[in-house]
Amino acid sequence: MTQLYQFLSISAILISQISGAPRLDGNQLSQFLAVQNRASGGNIWNDQLSQAEKNMILQQHNSYRSQCALGKFANKPGAGLGPYLPRAAKMPELKWDKNLEASAYRHAMKKEFKHSTDLKNTGENLYMMWTTGAFNRQNIIKDMSQAWINEVPQYGLDSIILPSGQKFYNVGHATAMLSDRTTRIGCAMVGMAPGKVLGVCHYSPIGNIFNSAIYATGATGSQCPAPSKLNPQTGLCVYP
Repeated sequence: MTQLYQFLSISAILISQISGAPRLDGNQLSQFLAVQNRASGGNIWNDQLSQAEKNMILQQHNSYRSQCALGKFANKPGAGLGPYLPRAAKMPELKWDKNLEASAYRHAMKKEFKHSTDLKNTGENLYMMWTTGAFNRQNIIKDMSQAWINEVPQYGLDSIILPSGQKFYNVGHATAMLSDRTTRIGCAMVGMAPGKVLGVCHYSPIGNIFNSAIYATGATGSQCPAPSKLNPQTGLCVYP
C-alpha cells in the first residue's frame, strides 16, 4: 500500500517563559510516562522513546552540528552566507537530558499543536505528521529532524545573526538545532488522532535569540570553553 506522509512544524520559541518545569530523576520520569501511557490506552507513541530512538535523535542533531562546525553544511545557493555555513568556533556536542525529555512529554500529552507557555530558558520545536499507512517509528523520527534542518538549504541564511519576522519563521527550527548556546536536548512523540503523530523537542539553554549570532564563527573548535575539549573528527566541543 502506498503511504502518504505529510508534516507540519512550528518554529522554536524565542524568549524565556514564566516558569521552569519540575525536575524529574530517571525513576520519576519512567513512572510519569507509565501513568500517561496507561491513561491513554497504550497508544504507540505514548510510551517512552527507546534508548535507540533517543540515540537516533541525538545523533542526527550532532551530525548536523558537526557538519556546521566543520564548514560542510550546505546553504541555499545564492544565500548571503555563501554556499556553506561558516565554521563554528565553539559548537557543543549535545547531550540527552531526562528533564527536558519529561517536559517535552508533558507538553506532547496535551496533544495540541501549540507552543508551551511555561518554559524557562528553554527552546521548543514542534512537529506533526500524518500517514495513510502504518507507522514506522524510525522513519518518523528521521523525518522530524530532517524536516527542521532542511530549512537552511530550502530558505537559506544570509547572516549569522538570527533573522526576525518571516525570515525567522522560515529557518527557526534549524537555527534552534545549530545554536552554540544549547548543550542539552530532550524529545517526545505521542499519537494524536489515528494516523497522526506529534513530536516535541526541548532545547536548553535556549538558542534562538533575536539580534544575536546563531553561533560563533571562526576556526573549528578554536574557542571551545573549559572544561570542554575539541573532538577533531566532529569539530564539536565535548563536555565531560
